[in-house]
Amino acid sequence: MALLIENNQNVFSVKGMIDQFNAEILKRYILSQFDRKKDVVVDINRVKEIDRKGVKMFGELNQLFSNKKSNFFIVGFGCKEIYDELLTSA
Repeated sequence: MALLIENNQNVFSVKGMIDQFNAEILKRYILSQFDRKKDVVVDINRVKEIDRKGVKMFGELNQLFSNKKSNFFIVGFGCKEIYDELLTSA
């Protein structure tokens, strides 16, 4: 399944699978659209599956936005599991 990304005022709604083949593309897209004065929200409610590369990508984004003193949020079904994974791998 292809990855669909919709951007509405720095809320990125993602549909499909986030895997080793598209995680870097999603990361680059979010970074290219980022307005340094706003928070970034990624809605994963319509994501069917995230592999380890996808989880790693979310960790990298979290670190990048933290370094820029910006807020990065992951919302939707499954976000707690990603958060827990990021905590255990830190």
